[in-house]
Amino acid sequence: MKKTLLVPFDGSESSKQAVTFALSLAKEEDRMILINVQKPQYEGLEMFGNVSREKLDSYYLEEGKKVLDAAKDCLKDAQIELEEIVRIGLPAIEITKVAKDFSVHSIYMGSKGMSPVVNNALGSVTYSVIHLATCPVTIVPYN
Repeated sequence: MKKTLLVPFDGSESSKQAVTFALSLAKEEDRMILINVQKPQYEGLEMFGNVSREKLDSYYLEEGKKVLDAAKDCLKDAQIELEEIVRIGLPAIEITKVAKDFSVHSIYMGSKGMSPVVNNALGSVTYSVIHLATCPVTIVPYN
């Protein structure tokens, strides 16, 4: 049975380990979706002149693509179907939306990402995804 695995990727070592772990569990018929969510900063940018929201969104989408390109090293031996998604918004919300929209079997994510840490156990996005997801979430500890 084909399964879809969702792996949030922010370029951190923890997210790289999550990709590697998810790949180790995947079968050839499975599909992996890598997602990067760019948290936008719209307020306070008026000091830089008239920058449209569309230009900012385009910038965030490009930055997300660059982050996902960094995952290529982890995926060089992948024998499964891969898809990359970049979203703009709150990471936990966008991750769980994609999980629901694509009927993913499970989410594999690192315990800590690139954002400031809320506590010593889990990163804030990881903590939120655990509570919002409607599918199993596997947390890959950072070694």
